[in-house]
Amino acid sequence: ITGTLPIANGGTAVTTAADLANTGNLVKLSSVIADNTTNIVFDSTVITDDYDVYLLTFRDIDLGTDSVSIRMLVSGDNGSTYINTSTYKRVTINADHNDSTDGNMTFKSGGQTQINLIGTGETGGSVDKESSAGTLTMFNLRKSDRGKIFQLHSTYETSGENGRLNFGSVYLDDSTVINNFKIYPSSGDFNEGTFTLYGFKE
Repeated sequence: ITGTLPIANGGTAVTTAADLANTGNLVKLSSVIADNTTNIVFDSTVITDDYDVYLLTFRDIDLGTDSVSIRMLVSGDNGSTYINTSTYKRVTINADHNDSTDGNMTFKSGGQTQINLIGTGETGGSVDKESSAGTLTMFNLRKSDRGKIFQLHSTYETSGENGRLNFGSVYLDDSTVINNFKIYPSSGDFNEGTFTLYGFKE
């Protein structure tokens, strides 16, 4: 018998947090706390063939510069170079609470040179309580015979103090086997913020 023993076998029947950690399908791989940091990097020590799906969360973001986007690039050589050509095929719905009508959603599409975690339609702010948070689900990072799929959901306050939504997807038509990605602001750095990567076991 492994793990916590039931009472009938002389155990305590008490399961600790340590016993429960990473026993399910969603496994926390790494967490980075920004402190005046320019680049947040997750590398080949955590992006491996062990997982087919990866989930990135970011929260409590305090940008060092006003009116910027948060961007992401992926790499197949553990960060020596990053894919930064216009092969990131983006379709993103975006809107803010100050739009004139409830139906005033806008769409952004076309090939981009990076993935935008926030900043589609309007950039993020850094004044007072302006912040951002969101999730990015990533598929096929480790497959050479598939394109890479990224599904994004983020919410933030703009430099004009409007609450804004970015919701959409990016398709990377590239055979590179990905083992590294970096997150960075379009200008300046991250004063604060927490970035966490999870792997999903199917």
